[in-house]
Amino acid sequence: MSQIKPIRTAQEYEQALSRMTELMDLDCSEQLENKDEIEMLGHEINEYEQRLFPIQSPHAIEAIKFRMEQLGLTETDLIPYIGSESEVAEVLNGTHKLSLYAYRKIGIGLGISADILEEIEDLIEDELDVRLVEERRVQAEIKIDIDNL
Repeated sequence: MSQIKPIRTAQEYEQALSRMTELMDLDCSEQLENKDEIEMLGHEINEYEQRLFPIQSPHAIEAIKFRMEQLGLTETDLIPYIGSESEVAEVLNGTHKLSLYAYRKIGIGLGISADILEEIEDLIEDELDVRLVEERRVQAEIKIDIDNL
């Protein structure tokens, strides 16, 4: 097994891809013997690609708009999932946020991929976690200020 190092340059990336190709061209038993190298090299290649070529998952609203276009739907068709016509307009122009429940309901109703919905839910949950941490930090600061009075 060769020494695996972090990939920092395009040349190192090309060398890593070349080595991975060599390893993948081996027969199964030889691949098993080199499984640690394959796994570590794959991890380093993936890390480098994520840094240089990040792939953004579609934003929730863009996913909904795209699906609406595919199905030939209008804003009015979203009223059963979101609420009033004005609420639908606010959601689609980004001025009104939806709950996780609403995203699930829209996703199921419009047939949006479960993978995309999970990514959207993860993003929303991460945002909620950040808000919760910030709220707790502010509460702790207020308590400290009160205790110091």
